[in-house]
Amino acid sequence: MGLEHLPHLYDDRELTYNEIKEVLTKASEGQIKGTEKVDGLNLYLGYKDGQPRAARNNYDIKNGGLSADELAQREFNGEQIQQVFDLAFQSFANLVSKLDRKLLEILFGRTGNVFLNCEILNGKTNVINYATKAIIIHRNGHKRYNEETGEVESIREDTSKAISHIINKMNDMMNKQIEGVEFRVQQDPVTQLPALEDQSVLADTLQRLQTEGFEGDMTIHNYLFNQIKKIVVEKLPSLNEKNSNDVVNKIIGVKGTPSITVLKKYVDENPNFTHELQTLISSRKHLINNFMFPIEDAIHDFSVEVLKKLNSSFIDNTEEEAQRIKQELKDEVIKLKNYDGPYKDYVVDNLKRQLKKIKHIDNVQTSLEGFVFNFGNKYYKFTGNFAPINQIMGLYKYKLNENVQQKQKVGLFPGSFRPPHKGHLDLIKQALNDFGKITIIVSQPEKHARSSMPAEESKRLFDIYTKGLPVETIIGEESSPYVEAANYINQGRGDCVLTSNKEETKFDYFNFPKKVYDATMPVSAREMRSIIQSPKTREEKKAELLGYLPQLPETEIINVLNILLKDDNTQLLNNTPSTIQLSEILSIIKEVEIKESKIKSIDLTIKEIFGIIDEMAVGSSMAAGAVEMGATPSFKNKKKKKGIIKR
Repeated sequence: MGLEHLPHLYDDRELTYNEIKEVLTKASEGQIKGTEKVDGLNLYLGYKDGQPRAARNNYDIKNGGLSADELAQREFNGEQIQQVFDLAFQSFANLVSKLDRKLLEILFGRTGNVFLNCEILNGKTNVINYATKAIIIHRNGHKRYNEETGEVESIREDTSKAISHIINKMNDMMNKQIEGVEFRVQQDPVTQLPALEDQSVLADTLQRLQTEGFEGDMTIHNYLFNQIKKIVVEKLPSLNEKNSNDVVNKIIGVKGTPSITVLKKYVDENPNFTHELQTLISSRKHLINNFMFPIEDAIHDFSVEVLKKLNSSFIDNTEEEAQRIKQELKDEVIKLKNYDGPYKDYVVDNLKRQLKKIKHIDNVQTSLEGFVFNFGNKYYKFTGNFAPINQIMGLYKYKLNENVQQKQKVGLFPGSFRPPHKGHLDLIKQALNDFGKITIIVSQPEKHARSSMPAEESKRLFDIYTKGLPVETIIGEESSPYVEAANYINQGRGDCVLTSNKEETKFDYFNFPKKVYDATMPVSAREMRSIIQSPKTREEKKAELLGYLPQLPETEIINVLNILLKDDNTQLLNNTPSTIQLSEILSIIKEVEIKESKIKSIDLTIKEIFGIIDEMAVGSSMAAGAVEMGATPSFKNKKKKKGIIKR
């Protein structure tokens, strides 16, 4: 398959033990057909206005795709890789230009709005060295841009089958039509998993799953829930059944679970509970990895065995290639064991984890990346030892250079930010360990319904929060900050989008590079808006808002609160009329200097009074100290009163 995430069996939390048992049983008996998963350059290919077009994500598809030059320059820098795309596109163009118009419409849509899920093989892309130079058209995963809805959709199953049937019939003709062209175009061949020679492998795998408590009609989700529930009950014994379940669901990432702020209120005024809760939430990845590893490992070992006798269709000598990969892996492991640079702990821990899956380097006996198959109208993959090998030989090489490479990159932080809070700043500070610069993208004010706060004020707050940091805040031109982020990446003005776990679903449509950070300061802009809009007094609002703000100098805190409560018209005085006499104001603000020329009216509204006495009325929530006076309202000219109004 191509760009869409293709899960292992254990990645699908809705699969039951019995369903996984059915798949493994059929695989062990050689009853599963599928296609080879190849280690190539994934992309979608289309044909529009007589020219081949490519796309890496839904955003590209929506905009009609990219030329070979545009794709090579944006995605894969370097003259050599651009030449690969030029040659591949030339082969693709030569083929489709010879097709009947009706066939073109079926394959690519009448308006060129259909893109086929493909992969380019050209020697060694990452781990495996392929002998064939080919454009592989997958049998599923194709996309179309719906011009009526403005959305990118997956092609219907029946349409995918029709496309597959056409391409399958054209396979022989394809290679004759483009004879002499460097890249051949073909559909991925269907193959069948060979039966296991040793059927005890299946029994052993199922026994390992059952030993972990995974059995019967229990889903992966149920298994994970049960395991983590034990930890939650042990660590947070004061919670009732419902509240314990909420915490478990928060840890395993169930949508619609109450926010961490709400969870913290389950046990009022208990600092030990809050600490334990935050510890559990912050360690969720570790907990999930620990409980899932035995399940993953059992299915992984089964995959290794079932793929041993399956050879790649695109490698001339599979045994020779397997030996080459094994030797390269040995060299890499030795180098990493002796590594003593940045991210050493990360490298060592993950090296141990991947080697634990491989068991022994001699288990590397195939040069096949994996096998893709259908079960229950979904597609899954067996990958054997390719996945941990890829992690060791690919990911770690990047990680060792990440400290230098990432520091030269720009991280994009898009959102509405109505208003920004300390959680946003914490994520930015985390990201500055990985990126040389952060660009914050704030959505347009008139297209944001959550709050009346203008984008300019969100920007002002970020400018205060990030003063002295390599951070730039801009107001987006698009209605969605995520569209703006995609534009920035396409224009080369940003390299990666930053997010927290709870925001991950916002990126499903775009497929642009992203880096996820933990929300270590769980505060909510929605709760801030609720405080600002409440009927509480201004002093009470300021006291509550302080808990949502980052640590700043006192004068900056005052500026931030003034921005947040700029439009607040809550009366500070009980039974205050709509206007107040000048003499009453002066009795309150004896120390305020008002120039004689600015006095225009003796009747002031409450909102105007706030502009004068705002800082004088700050309650006990703020530390005592000098404050700057806000803008003074205008008054009618009056004679100055000595000792009260000074020039």
